[in-house]
Amino acid sequence: MKIMYWGLGAGAVLVAGLAIFFFTQGLDTPVSTKVNVTSRDNVTSASQIWHEFGSEELIRTADAVLIGEVKEILPSEWGSSYEHSSTVIHTDVLVEVRRWLSKTPATELIAIRIYSGKVGNDVRIEEESPVLTVGDKAVFFLDNLNKYGEVSTSYHPEITRYLLLGGPQAIRKYNDSGVDINGHLYSYEDISSLAAFN
Repeated sequence: MKIMYWGLGAGAVLVAGLAIFFFTQGLDTPVSTKVNVTSRDNVTSASQIWHEFGSEELIRTADAVLIGEVKEILPSEWGSSYEHSSTVIHTDVLVEVRRWLSKTPATELIAIRIYSGKVGNDVRIEEESPVLTVGDKAVFFLDNLNKYGEVSTSYHPEITRYLLLGGPQAIRKYNDSGVDINGHLYSYEDISSLAAFN
């Protein structure tokens, strides 16, 4: 009888342990690119000067223009950067493509790389970088990161990585009638027509 009770007790402890493990794993899944900093963290701040694009220049310069929804924030990791000689922390954001507005391979999922994030107690914050949150739906103007060379990543290496073209300028609020760029409303057909010049 003692063996049976011991077996039941050990089984209950195992089930409780697994439940706690899976519950805490969910707590670590980020829902935003906003970095939570504690007093124990080693913080590196970076400032980025973004090129100010004119309305049509933003559309014509982008390697990809699409309507998409943020589906997942991948864990931050160390990796190489095309503009930094050393490795830096970055966070990749998975975006489900609702509609391509430019002539780009019609994949259903892309990743946008943000050069901010947290790995252990090491934090990197790019101050002017926009915050992306799961569920955000927007029009994105993107620069293909792959054209700068090999892209390092541990998560979904098969997915094409992009950068936000001009930082905050690259994200435009989605609405049915079109996109406001510098006070001018462009229909999605207008954007597709201008993006075709790429």
